[in-house]
Parts: sequence; C-alpha cells; structure tokens
Amino acid sequence: MAKTLGAITVDEKKQRFKAGHKWHEFKELISYKQRIDNEHQHSGSSIRLFGARGSSSTTKLVTKTLDIVITLDSLDEPIITIPIIKKPLKGKAFENAMTMADETKAALEYILRHKE
Repeated sequence: MAKTLGAITVDEKKQRFKAGHKWHEFKELISYKQRIDNEHQHSGSSIRLFGARGSSSTTKLVTKTLDIVITLDSLDEPIITIPIIKKPLKGKAFENAMTMADETKAALEYILRHKE
C-alpha cells in the first residue's frame, strides 16, 4: 500500500516512489539535497536615549524559497525539483512547510537505505 510522506508517495512493496506525476523505482534514486534561499531582513527604528538620537536595527533571517532536488538515474527525468516554500511564510504555514520538507527528506533517506 502506498503512503504519502511529505511531498512524495512511497510504495514499499513494489519498491517505487512517486515524485510529481511519475512513479520511479527505488534503485533510480541517486541522491537528494535541500536548496534554500534565505534573506536577511532589517527592521530599524529610531530611538532616543538620554537626549541623544540614535537608531536600532534588528536583523532576522527569512526563508524565501526551499526546494528539494532529487537526482535520478533516468534519461527521461534526471532531476526532480519539489518546491516546498515558494514565498516567505510565517507562523503555522512556515512550520507546516518545514514539516513537509523533513518528512520528504526522511522518506528519501528510507528509499536510499532500502534500494536494491
């Protein structure tokens, strides 16, 4: 029975997985990597301290995009890119996207360990 794990579907019995629209054999998986594009965002504010003017800025890291790139031993489809984050997200939406990325990577690790 096939199980959806993150952004892929895995059929353990038939030793295959589905990423996108096509099924692939476990043995086709060569590697995967996470590709992330972060940006530093600065938020500044003017402060007044003991009569002197100054400014304060804080920097936070914002994830703009996150993809999982899968390399396959296949001429028809040598690379599959799974977009997890397509624009900056906050709060629960960001947490859900990171959970999906973690589940997808765990499933790919499983496939790498169990391929023939």
